[in-house]
Amino acid sequence: MFVLKFFGLVAAMAVVVNAAPVDDPHPIHQLTPEEEAAQEAAFAAMSLEQRLVYHSEHKVYKPEGTVKCLKECIGDAPGYPIHTATYGEVCKNDKTQSDLIVWLREKVRPCIETKRYAGDSDRLSEDNTPCNSAFSFFESRIDDMCAYIQQELSHTQREDTWEE
Repeated sequence: MFVLKFFGLVAAMAVVVNAAPVDDPHPIHQLTPEEEAAQEAAFAAMSLEQRLVYHSEHKVYKPEGTVKCLKECIGDAPGYPIHTATYGEVCKNDKTQSDLIVWLREKVRPCIETKRYAGDSDRLSEDNTPCNSAFSFFESRIDDMCAYIQQELSHTQREDTWEE
């Protein structure tokens, strides 16, 4: 009996995983509440390796819709393959996630600070500039998605949008 239930669960997960189009790894935004609940249950039942594979085409950085100053700073910062990085790679373990966060803080943040001091925004506090807000949002989105993939915080889909 257990074997039949196990194979039924594996078959259900295969349908959910294979139903996701490659260019949109999150069809959850288009599902009914019942379908969303079924997909969440299947995702929660997956192993970490299966969840990483599921997100292997889900890009971390999407230039379209990114604030101009952040896009410029990311484009100018060497040392990390941000344009090809996916959540499947970044969220694999603490080291891979830390590598990205360290790169962002050591290579991208100084560029943002330089732009802030060069502009007319000296009357704004560091936390209130649009570019700094976008940078903080980008960092927290990465942390949230990795926590979701690793099932650390909750079993609900994290938003991966560029709108605040």
